Amino acid sequence: MKYSIVIPVVPKHDRLLKNVVECLSTESDLVKEIIIARSELAPHKINQYKKFLKEISTPYNLESKMLLSYESKNCLAYANLNRGWMLAKGEFVTFLGADDLYAPYRLRVIDEIFRLKPKANAILHSHFREELQVDLCISKSKFRPPFFWEEEKRKEGGNSLHKLIEERLIETNEIYSSTFPTGKRDYLSECFGNTSIKIPKNRFEIQAVTQGHISLRTDIREKLLYRPLQYGEDGSLCLDILENFGNVYFIALELSIYRKFLSVNRISSRLSTLKHKLLKLTPRFILKLVYN
Repeated sequence: MKYSIVIPVVPKHDRLLKNVVECLSTESDLVKEIIIARSELAPHKINQYKKFLKEISTPYNLESKMLLSYESKNCLAYANLNRGWMLAKGEFVTFLGADDLYAPYRLRVIDEIFRLKPKANAILHSHFREELQVDLCISKSKFRPPFFWEEEKRKEGGNSLHKLIEERLIETNEIYSSTFPTGKRDYLSECFGNTSIKIPKNRFEIQAVTQGHISLRTDIREKLLYRPLQYGEDGSLCLDILENFGNVYFIALELSIYRKFLSVNRISSRLSTLKHKLLKLTPRFILKLVYN
């Protein structure tokens, strides 16, 4: 099966795109196209940006699969996601964040689930979540070793990936939205931002549930798209698919790293605020010591 990769991009994420392309290069046989849905791109910079995309994709032989969809205005994430989705030609589409890192076997796992569950409409997965300083990079060694590489295949007779998925796959009837009765079962809270989708937490130790990394059938766009929301658009889409189509699956494998960057301005602002608080509190502290 072939996958259309949709990556919504804003100007500050351009420098991180190469990392995502590199992650995809290990699974290029599964990639039909990589759609860069860029906002805030002025018409006179289009050719320059296409040249940039060619530069970052050529080393990985992916230049022929790179497509650009752009908007000159600043728009919310949902608009970029929908624009890229509407252009997708693959049977399946997967959405990636430009500022995240992905396991070099992520698509293989997702592809295997779609094969094992032919009625699946959407697949979600768990992820690492780390806060980083300005330009600090994460090593790919953070991901667990490729558990189904050649040595494992020989040991398990080629079924190690199937076995792992069967052990860690959460079925549709175990995923609940706010409109479904959950009874007394224990579920992860705050899954998918502000939406009330729940995943059972008694099965696995899950650090965080995916946001914005959903993989789904492309033709769902005929009835559903991302809602026009500033926040929570990922969770809302998952909720809509769960309630209207069903057959949503969750794999308890950390297949991506969510990287939360602190910009220089935010760091300076925080330091300034801390300095102001210390100056404000110090006289009172000294007076209290003297008084005691």
